[in-house]
Amino acid sequence: MGNRRYGFLAVGAGLAVAQIIAALQVRLSGSRYYRKIAAVQEGGYLTVPDLRVAETLNDIGPAFFGGLFFSLTVGLSLALAGFGAAWAWDRIFHRERKSLTPVMLLWLGILLFALNGHFLPFVIAYVVLVPLVAFWLTCRFMPQASAGEESSRAARKRIAVHLIALVLLIVAGVQRGDVGGYVAIRDHLFLTNPAGRAINNFYYRYTLYPAQVFKSLSQDQIRSAHLSGFADTSPTANRLRRTLNRYDYLVIDAPEAADVTIAKEGEQWTLLHRGEPVLQTDAREFFSRTRDILKQFSRKTDPYAGFRQFTFLSLLLVTAITIYLILCLPFRLM
Repeated sequence: MGNRRYGFLAVGAGLAVAQIIAALQVRLSGSRYYRKIAAVQEGGYLTVPDLRVAETLNDIGPAFFGGLFFSLTVGLSLALAGFGAAWAWDRIFHRERKSLTPVMLLWLGILLFALNGHFLPFVIAYVVLVPLVAFWLTCRFMPQASAGEESSRAARKRIAVHLIALVLLIVAGVQRGDVGGYVAIRDHLFLTNPAGRAINNFYYRYTLYPAQVFKSLSQDQIRSAHLSGFADTSPTANRLRRTLNRYDYLVIDAPEAADVTIAKEGEQWTLLHRGEPVLQTDAREFFSRTRDILKQFSRKTDPYAGFRQFTFLSLLLVTAITIYLILCLPFRLM
């Protein structure tokens, strides 16, 4: 296989695996979110998006296009990592097995960081399968180094220059990694030309679907609650409904679609998430510390905090690589 095509094959295969994982993840997340919106509307609330728009959450098309966000950030960064590790192992370390030890440790560290102490099958699939496919295909189809190819020392110097440039761009991105930085890129790069506007419209059309995958409860636009063990017309239940509504938790009758279920057993209140107990409190503590308790509940039911940070870092990496390629391409063509 050609000197360059094997790299496109390896990274492309990694992206394909990531896209399959992402589409399934977004599809399941969308179906779950649709059930919640339907239950909220059945409770008499007005939702945004409304049920007619939210029905697209069950479609495979939006799941596929929404999954592109993860495949082009998390998937691309992991595929490039797998390709880069295989290239370095072959060209610089000459496939010495002991040189794989730091790679495996880094790989394990990325996995543990993304999982954040939780068992998340889709995250495991990303971090394990995507770089593994890219690594294996690179090793399988990489041609042997020619006699005139650069020495290992020269290759290390060349890679170091590229890596330093990328690190500087990533550091600059972290410094400007707020919303304002991306708004500036949108306004000055994408909205100034037809192709950029098409990309911008595509992003805003499908951003709802991947965003719902890893939002914490405090970040969600629609939050639902279910009351169990309370007499419907009791003063405590009425006060609890008013309090929850004040903190944007809409009380619904469907426990399977609720973000939080507050179950009363005697004087003890248990806050559950998808049937699993998370916090215990009582009426006095809950009404006096409602904000703190709900924030604590949100933190404890947020398994995707590590994955969100990893996605953001992947976005910075992909952005830095794109900018670097745009800056370097004219010199490569000269």
